[in-house]
This record gives sequence, C-alpha cells and structure tokens, in this order.
Amino acid sequence: MPEIFSLPGYEILEKIGEGGTSSVWKARQLSLDRLVAIKTLDPAIAPDPDTLIRFRQEAQAAARLKHPSIVQLFDAGEAAGRPYMIMEYVDGCTVGDLLRRSGTLVESNALLVAEAVAHALAYAWDKDCIIHLDIKPDNVLVEHDGAIKVADLGLARYIGLHRRRTDSGMIIGTPNYVSPEQAQGVEDLDCRTDIYSLGAMLYHLVTGRLPFAGYPGSSAMDAHVTEFLPDPVIVQPELSPATAWLIEKMMVKDRAYRPTYWSVVLADLAEVKQGRLPKPPLPVAGQSTVQRHPLRQEPVPAGPEPDVEEPPAARRKIVINEAEATRAGQQRFYLERGLGRAFSQLLFLTLGAAAVGLFFYLGLPQRIGFRAAALPVPDLAPAAPVAVRTLDVVEENVPAPDVTWDDLPAAEPEQGMKNGVVVWENADFKEGARLFNDAYARYIEFQKTRANRDELPMIEQKAREAITRFENARALAPPDVDVPDYIQRCFHLIADVRHSTLLQPDPPARPAPRPALPAPPTSVQ
Repeated sequence: MPEIFSLPGYEILEKIGEGGTSSVWKARQLSLDRLVAIKTLDPAIAPDPDTLIRFRQEAQAAARLKHPSIVQLFDAGEAAGRPYMIMEYVDGCTVGDLLRRSGTLVESNALLVAEAVAHALAYAWDKDCIIHLDIKPDNVLVEHDGAIKVADLGLARYIGLHRRRTDSGMIIGTPNYVSPEQAQGVEDLDCRTDIYSLGAMLYHLVTGRLPFAGYPGSSAMDAHVTEFLPDPVIVQPELSPATAWLIEKMMVKDRAYRPTYWSVVLADLAEVKQGRLPKPPLPVAGQSTVQRHPLRQEPVPAGPEPDVEEPPAARRKIVINEAEATRAGQQRFYLERGLGRAFSQLLFLTLGAAAVGLFFYLGLPQRIGFRAAALPVPDLAPAAPVAVRTLDVVEENVPAPDVTWDDLPAAEPEQGMKNGVVVWENADFKEGARLFNDAYARYIEFQKTRANRDELPMIEQKAREAITRFENARALAPPDVDVPDYIQRCFHLIADVRHSTLLQPDPPARPAPRPALPAPPTSVQ
C-alpha cells in the first residue's frame, strides 16, 4: 500500500522526492492558496519530546535566514509521530538530476553553482553560525529561470544530534561528501566542514565521479580521512588547472590548513572564473584529499626580474621627461659657465699677485710715496625686502593624498607601550576585546559544570556586542592588528554556545503529580 501523509490545512498533491531518511511532498497551503513543499522525516528517527524541542530550535534558526539562494523555511512541527518541515516550493530540478542526466556539468556552470552555494552558506554562517552538514547535489535546487537555491539548512544538524554514527550505524551527512572531521565524529564543527563538502561536490560536478564511489556505507567516510582521489584534470582532461587547484585547496584534510572563511572561497572562485589560479597560499602536495598529478605542478612564485644583457653604449637610449631634460640642460649650462669663470678668475688673480709682488720688489712704493688711506665704511642699512611672487592654489577637486601606515609617525596617538609591546589604544577595539574575554571566561566556567544554562544567552549577547565593536574598529586598524581574526573568534564562540545549547538540553519537566483518586465506596451488604 502506498504511503499516505496528511496535514491539516494542506492539500497533499503528490510525492516529488524520497531519500533514505525523508520524503518530499508537493502540497497546497489552503489558507494562502500557494504551493509549498513538505519534507517529512522517516519514523525511524521520530523524536522524543526532548529532541523535538531541539528540532524546532533548528527549524526556527533556519527560518530566520532570508537569502535568494536559500530555500525559505515556513514552518516545522510533528504530525502522526513524524517531524515535518514546510518549505518554499521550487519549480525546477536538483543539481543531482542534472548530473544524472548529463554525467557532468560544464565547468563554467559548475563554478556558478559552487559560487551560489558559497554565497548562501556564507550568509548563514555570518548571520547565525549555521552550518549545513549535508552539502550534496540533491540538496541544491535549480529553478526554471536558472536561480540556484540550497535546501535543508538545519535538518542534517538535527539528525546528527538525534542519533550518532555509533547508534545503529547512523551517518551524519552523506558519506561521499563529508569532511574528515565529520567522519571522525568531531563535535565543534564550523563553516570549514561545509567548505570541504562543497569542494567534494564540485569534484563530482566537473568529473562525473562520485567521490569514493566504490566504498560501501560508512567506509566512504573513513576514506576521506585516509585515502585520496585522482587529480580531476586526469579524470577530465578538458578541465582547467585553476579549477583543479580550487578543489584541491577546498578539500585539504586538516581543517587548520583549509580556507578559514567563506570570503576566502568566494575570492578564489572569482579568480578561477577569470582563468587565474586561486590566491595563495596553495596547499602543499599531500595535504588534500585530491592527489596532485605530476603534470600539475605547483606554480613558481613570481620573483625578481631576470638580468638582461645591456646593449652597447652606442645603442643605449635614456628616456627622461621634459622637466628632467630642462633641469639637466640648465645644470649643464651653469656647470660649464661656472668652470669657465673659475679658470678666468684664477688666471686673473695669479697675474695680479705677480704684478703686486714685482711692484714691491722693485721698491716702487718708496719712490712714489705710497700711503695707505682708510676706505669709507659701507652703509650697512638693510636693503628693501624683495617681493616674492606666489602661485594661487585652487583647493577644489583636489584628490586626498594616499596615506599609508608607513607615512604616519611611529608614535601615534592611539598607540602606547605595555610591557615593551606597542598596544593599539582604539576604544572600540579595547571594548570588543574586553567583551570577548569576559564572554569566553564565562563559557569556560560554564563548561566545568554545565549547570547554569541561563549563562549561555548572556555569553552569546556579549560575543555579538564584541563583533559590533570590532566591526567599528576594523577600517582603522593598523596592519599588525588582525581584526577579522578577532571577529571570527567571536563567531566561533557563538557557535560553541549554540552547540552547548543543543547538546545539553534541560531535563524535561516532570508532570505534576495527579491528585489521588477518592477511595471507592465500600459496598453495603
């Protein structure tokens, strides 16, 4: 008998998809007369009352996301023991359908898909530290007009929280695309795990090969930790080396050496779409799950220009501008004229000295009665000042000069010395650091007992206030103060707080004891 699903207020039209843990139904919402998609989860993972609360929390977080490349979530709940999500209906197909239809995607189209997914996941991470955990072609939809949308944000995380890999073989995410840290059961996941999965999906799109397709079940997850995939340019010779380098960079096994932010991935995608290699640093051979073929060697970094043999002096040509030519001509003219004057004056002085010496040698002063007379004292009154002609400077439309940190004095007003180290004394930066340090200390204290969960919202609030402060100071920061790194630390702390909220729920409130029933009346004989 075919499965039947019903939900009050909705007319179920048809089943449009089915997976290992869920089914998707096309339905009409009667109150608004609009088409929606309803995803129902398998009864095998139907939640108990506690995990249903977490399911709704994940759904509420996903519902706050409003982005053109994210399938909008309208509502979530439970019907007949089955959790469900009501989502925007996308009239089109999945990227998985396109892949099954044609085998591969054209490289330019594959990069467009990856770029749209990266924009969507960057928005989700920056807004509320939400990660997807199940990036794959079947979770990316393409509308008839070409719009690309990511589906199921928040659903994979709920499934992963409800049942672990050790519980009845439950796998978090799709094994062929999961990151090594997902496969190893690491709990403090962040956006880097989605970056790896997007790289694995891009590998599948351009090569037509499912990563580790020959590994059954969860062994594909282990392969991401220990095994390697062939170079995509060997599988698909028409693929550009730039795209192969991008995939290799996104699929670095150790997340510490993987791109840290989605902004890095988006910048690399922009370079690759222009036919250029991703921005450095590029991964070292052996760091990535993608095995680099010897034909695709690491590019040699640009160095100093090679020495070029100069032509003979007769063929050398010196090019200078008009102002330099004028100055050079003037200097040569004055130099030549000065040398001529100096020679003439030296000759004159020599002849004069010889004549004076001969005059005294012959005793002529005594013969003619020579007497030295006092010379008149010259007038030492200051001369009239010389008028200096100045140029009229027009201040309008004068571009501001480019100021770099090297142009500024070494000791700036916002810098001081503390323990021999220059400290940036910006007020917003200092307040952001204080807020983050306080939030971090509170979180560490909470982790010792995990008793007072009321602290968690306060910790998250302080981290968000710190982000605001750091953003205010970001544009003013000197080069040696990495403000984006501090902002990312705040986001990681928020993610840890949300993770603690989900993994450490309050124990369910026990229902109040029912009043005792009155004793039944004794029968009267």
